[in-house]
Amino acid sequence: MRTPRGTSTAVFLLGLAALLTVYATQPLLPALAADLGVSATAAAWTVSATALGVAVAAPFAGAVSDRLGRKRLMLAAIAVLAAATAACAVAPGFPALLAARAAQGLAVPFVFAVAVAYVAEEVPASRSAAVNGLYVSGTAFGGFLGRFLSGAVAGALGWRASFAALGLVLLAVLGGVAACLPRERRFAPTAGVLGGLRGIGGHLRNGRLMGTCALGAAVLFVQVGAFTYVGLHLSGPPFGLGSAQVGAVFAVFLVAVVVTPLTGRLVSRVGRRAVLVLATAVVLAGLALTLVPATAAVVAGLAGACTGVFAAQACATAQAAASGGATRSSAVGLYLTCYYAGGGVGAVVPAPLFSAAGWPACVGLLGAVAVLGAVPALASWPAPSRPRAVPGRRGADRCRPATGPASSRRETVAAADVSTAMLCPCPAWWAAGERPGAVVGPRAGTTSGDGDRRRPSPRRSETCWPGPDRPCRVRARRGGIRRRPVGRCHLRDRTARRCGMARAIVVGGGVAGPVAAMALQRVGIEATVHEAHAGPAGDVGAWLGLQTNGLDALRAIDAERAVAGVGFPTPVIEFRSWTGKVLGAVPTSGPGGDVGLSMRRSDLYRALHAEALRRGVRVRYGSRLVDAHCTDSAVTAVFTDGTCESADLLIGADGVRSTVRALVDPGGAAPRFVPVLNTAGYSEHVPPGAEVGRLTMVFGRRGFAGYLVAPTGGTWWFANPPLTREPPAGEVAATSDAEWRARLSDLYRGDRSPVVTLVEATPGPLRGWTTYDVPTVRRWSAGRMVLIGDAAHATSPAAGQGSSLAVEDAVVLARCLRDLPSPAALEAFEALRRQRAERVVAQGFRTSSAKSPPAVGRVARDLVMPFVLRRRDPQAWMRAHTVDWDAPAVPA
Repeated sequence: MRTPRGTSTAVFLLGLAALLTVYATQPLLPALAADLGVSATAAAWTVSATALGVAVAAPFAGAVSDRLGRKRLMLAAIAVLAAATAACAVAPGFPALLAARAAQGLAVPFVFAVAVAYVAEEVPASRSAAVNGLYVSGTAFGGFLGRFLSGAVAGALGWRASFAALGLVLLAVLGGVAACLPRERRFAPTAGVLGGLRGIGGHLRNGRLMGTCALGAAVLFVQVGAFTYVGLHLSGPPFGLGSAQVGAVFAVFLVAVVVTPLTGRLVSRVGRRAVLVLATAVVLAGLALTLVPATAAVVAGLAGACTGVFAAQACATAQAAASGGATRSSAVGLYLTCYYAGGGVGAVVPAPLFSAAGWPACVGLLGAVAVLGAVPALASWPAPSRPRAVPGRRGADRCRPATGPASSRRETVAAADVSTAMLCPCPAWWAAGERPGAVVGPRAGTTSGDGDRRRPSPRRSETCWPGPDRPCRVRARRGGIRRRPVGRCHLRDRTARRCGMARAIVVGGGVAGPVAAMALQRVGIEATVHEAHAGPAGDVGAWLGLQTNGLDALRAIDAERAVAGVGFPTPVIEFRSWTGKVLGAVPTSGPGGDVGLSMRRSDLYRALHAEALRRGVRVRYGSRLVDAHCTDSAVTAVFTDGTCESADLLIGADGVRSTVRALVDPGGAAPRFVPVLNTAGYSEHVPPGAEVGRLTMVFGRRGFAGYLVAPTGGTWWFANPPLTREPPAGEVAATSDAEWRARLSDLYRGDRSPVVTLVEATPGPLRGWTTYDVPTVRRWSAGRMVLIGDAAHATSPAAGQGSSLAVEDAVVLARCLRDLPSPAALEAFEALRRQRAERVVAQGFRTSSAKSPPAVGRVARDLVMPFVLRRRDPQAWMRAHTVDWDAPAVPA
């Protein structure tokens, strides 16, 4: 089951609203003390008042929600929170401000507790860890935004204007949640509010939940204590920072926004207990680093401590919901009571120590609390479960079925919601799934109730039968199980009888078109390619990368060698900031150790066309489709020259402005403008020290660019000038060479990169183009027409996957037509490909949109990216995908 559209966005906004105002006064303490006539430590009660208000209301929020529902209660709470924030802005004195802050706290649990319960009920189990991580990321961003915005606005307009700005943000969040969050579908109301409260007695006897509550109290004690008193620490000697500068320090919360979503994945691998131990260690290391008397060290230490705190919070929040049983909302409410009670205490208890011994005494107290809070959780949380042996079975077959979903990198058509798996109905495969047709592979295994996962470890070969005439061999290998066919089934003489198709028309001769024709030929379907242009010249001004997943798909139809000679290996992608600092590097290797290739687009087109022609595929150039008509038995295509052609299937591989897409999905959304321009060239200059085949990406101050030294000499480069508005048709194409050179020179001058020199040393006229993607198409097939490649899911070049996805589509479509009748074959193809393709498109759009962030975003990126890239490659999941040509296709 897939998460409804908009849920992820709404959950992130709910997390933002939950923490936006709670700690907003931390950078304002000196200003509040001076304006309202109280001490700085007394001003810290503006933090405690909100936290304690949350603690008081939290149990009632869960009980009320269990009776009244989820969405409407959260919307009402955000509205009340906005009103209380406005009251803070006009508070006449310190007591009135405390009262308004307490009112904010009373409203927060009706967002926090109810949102966690909503996710537990409405989000599928396979997505719950990721969505919980996204929610915690929202709280991290909300905590940062509240502190940063209040500090920045107060420095310019005073502390009252800070609350006014926060109120406006809450109103925007209210509109976003109302528009994006689906109404609850699985909610079952309790008999009454008191009925929900009666469950609290049982929760108090739940050792696992109480251990989680102790951890929550300690987590927020550490966070509030650290960020409350570090502001006072930094405002004094030797730092002397002002309110706006202290508010900017809270940008370290952006580290948690990036890192926290990874917590769910890490929990799936090693379990919550192991992640908690790691998070506690990170908190202690970060606190210790803040003792160094340097602003940079304090900021780095806060970033580490913040990351550890949010990782521990993500584990605790999910465990609290999992431990609550039928009344999980009240369980989360009890957790929040302890959580925010710890925060309220953490705002005031360190005050005497800070007054007497300064910041080092606070650090000692906070470190001790972090350790003491982790102990009861580690003692009460369940240990990771292992596969249990079933009497009477041997080998891999002894393992019981998994209790949760699993995934691998093998292509299958087992179900619409599983797009990368390997199917086999033999009982030996029950070690990895909960039913026949479960997935197995490098990441398959059993999953315990708290999210821990362990892999089965088969030690011998088993023989299974994916079909009545297709035996295969299951062999043990490191990291999982792989199935190899004993013999290849030659289906050419059976394909027409099975799918009812013998001839196909392929519209479009880019990448997907000729590959589709070759793949169809391999399964016994004769295909003709119709290309609108006069030849396969392609875009002579651009170059691209063909990734390992695309090469793997070509290998499935023995076409990899055709393109290997026109490209060169690109084993590493390096990232640099505008200062020249190396932010990190990632390999381009796939599961088998091979690496991606870089090549001119025109060379790739010519190589694929030449291979298709060599295999006997017919290609008609200058043949542009204008219309098509389907009947029960055939499809007829009409071309601009007046000719018509009939076949059993029409395949639309005609790109982002697809004519076939307009026929398959009439009235569908137009392609979406990606907010960057593109230009590229081949320079005669070679930057000093640049390595052949090492693709270098540069985050310039005002634009993104990249360059690659070719083995034949010279440097291939591209640039992405930002452009937030969609230009009128023809405007970019009409830009002259001189205008492009001047624009690029102005954009990248001042960056410590060779981009300007590369542009100046590029012969011939420069030209640019706009970029569009296709985030979703309502349906990929209609009657006897089907879409593949950019026609179905055009992606931004930032994903680096356009050509590779097109090749995957072509091969998978042929495999489905080989094994299934129509229209089941087309339905299975869409079920297999849609989820992966749309995820890649979304990733590409996010990457393109983030190439030129504002100054604060650049600082956060340069701080976070080295940490992330040292631990994982964000795009490895794209390249790890493989296509098993010999695996049988089954209906979606």
